[in-house]
Amino acid sequence: MPPILSADLDLDTSPWSEEDSPEDYERYRIFDESDYDCLVSRYLDRGDCETATYWIDFAFAKKSENGFSLVDFANYIKASLASYCAELTKVQQYKRISQLILKQRLFKKHLVFAYYYVNALFHLRMYGEIVQLQIGHLMLEEDLPVKSPDSGCGLEDYFDSATEEISGDDLAALNKMVTHNKLFSALMVVYGRTFILMENREFATRCLTVAYMQDRHCLAAEELLRKYRLVPYTNRDPCYRLDCVILHANCLCYFQDSRRLFLLAHELVISFPDHHYSWYVVAMYYFTCFNIHAARTFINKAVSMRTAFGEGWIAYGHILAAECENEQALNCYYRAARILPWHYEPKMYIGMQYCRVGVRMAEDFLREASCIRSSDPVIMHERGSYYYRQLDPFWQPLVANLGHVSRRLGKYRESIDFHNKALLINPMDWHSMASMAMSYACLGETNVATRYFAKALSRAPYNGMIRNALDKLSQLENDYLDYTDFKTTTSTSIDDLERIFVERASTRVEMQKDVMAKRMKKSLSENLKMRIASKKYRQDLARVNARKKHAESNEPVFSVGMGTTGPPGSMTGDGGG
Repeated sequence: MPPILSADLDLDTSPWSEEDSPEDYERYRIFDESDYDCLVSRYLDRGDCETATYWIDFAFAKKSENGFSLVDFANYIKASLASYCAELTKVQQYKRISQLILKQRLFKKHLVFAYYYVNALFHLRMYGEIVQLQIGHLMLEEDLPVKSPDSGCGLEDYFDSATEEISGDDLAALNKMVTHNKLFSALMVVYGRTFILMENREFATRCLTVAYMQDRHCLAAEELLRKYRLVPYTNRDPCYRLDCVILHANCLCYFQDSRRLFLLAHELVISFPDHHYSWYVVAMYYFTCFNIHAARTFINKAVSMRTAFGEGWIAYGHILAAECENEQALNCYYRAARILPWHYEPKMYIGMQYCRVGVRMAEDFLREASCIRSSDPVIMHERGSYYYRQLDPFWQPLVANLGHVSRRLGKYRESIDFHNKALLINPMDWHSMASMAMSYACLGETNVATRYFAKALSRAPYNGMIRNALDKLSQLENDYLDYTDFKTTTSTSIDDLERIFVERASTRVEMQKDVMAKRMKKSLSENLKMRIASKKYRQDLARVNARKKHAESNEPVFSVGMGTTGPPGSMTGDGGG
């Protein structure tokens, strides 16, 4: 039995014989044996990692006592350290693995030690050190994003040269371990995970593709390629996946079903407390209940557990946008766009956020989202919402003048388009309506032209130009109708057509002459009436004046042409005779 255990427990370590109890002898025989693999396997199967770690350390220390020279110890490290690292990996003693391999600088000697060292650094979250490792000479394929050793003579090269090379037998055993365990594929999977966490999708794609090609049974590489959409694929995923939990939670949040969302979150937290999906659903529940602070706390926990959780960053942006924290929401959307470059949602939400704050970059992001998914109705709706806004009235005269110029150049359709845009800016502009009517009249569409002339006249009822244009258009339309009737009933000679137009013109002249004659007669009659009225007025005025004089003199008034009332012969000149 190990001295440490016997000393601590104060147990009797005297040897047992086969004549004693078989169970006690079996227990003693196992502890006394030099090979402790069965003990390590037993406690690993039971899930007791602490006890398994102790027996791994004890076995390694016991075996190290066999060699006393540095050369023998180095040979033992080369030969048997791989299995020791594998056992430490089972019990998740990553700090020991990294320090043990780094001390002997074995990660540059063989692929086995490189894998265990990189895997330990990954679990210790030392991603920067993984990227900076110079183990490119150990790679089995070219064009991988792994650094190769420099050909200088620095301190690193001095330490590397101080270590001994691996012997032929040890190299054969290690190569067999690489082939049997597919360690190169496992190393590429770790590199792929590292580049995903560092948001370098190109390098992650290359590493995971090589990992999958080296080991077609590697489910981790395939799942990472599918999950993060690193390569396009045509086959549909099965509907029964853990990723469907996000879709289910989002649907419940959309329909405001907080009760079922609470039950789902409760079940996930109990079943998968260390999974980021569980806390994502919890955040969705609080967001549905309008508890923004709690939702922000739990979504932060979800993205902290999995920094490459693109859907979580989108939800984080929604929660921050609900609190009107536009800048932080944009940062979340940008990070989601880097994690999910083949998804249109992050770019669409960036455009929507820019629309909210009135930035012109919104159009660019909405266009990028439309390029990824051009037929999506949500993107069409958001682009329509962006373009549907009131233009500045400052540009209305310019657009209307462009319409006038196009009409004068004979480009009537283009003129109509310009005037339509001018009317969108200012719907009450009767100048653009009249110009559109003139363009339609020039195109022969008299019905549409009449309608626009009527609209312009309703806005400007006292405008003589529009009224004359409408009358002229009506006359031209009547002429055209008469010509059409003539074409369908009589001959089509030009002389007959000219005769009709001459008759119509003479009729119009006669009508104008009649109107002028009526006006002259009316004016003459009015002048005559005025003269008669003035003469009568003068006579009445004379009578009134005469009566006033008579009243003042109190004298009798004699009629004109009558004699005096005295005796006959009394008048002078008539007396003797």
